[in-house]
Amino acid sequence: MIKLYAGIHCGVCKMLGFRLQQKNIEYEEITDEELMSELGILNVPVLEVEGKRMNSFEASEWITKQ
Repeated sequence: MIKLYAGIHCGVCKMLGFRLQQKNIEYEEITDEELMSELGILNVPVLEVEGKRMNSFEASEWITKQ
């Protein structure tokens, strides 16, 4: 399961979601700030793939390779 931890008004988050959709990659978008805080996620977006968390730059590179 791929998870995109995102802010509601985050432009970079929306862009990553759009790129995932373009590649037909199924993902779950999570915007629950309390949950993100509990997980130690302080900045968004964060893309989680197979338990590995990536910042926006790493996520963008990962999406490009798919």
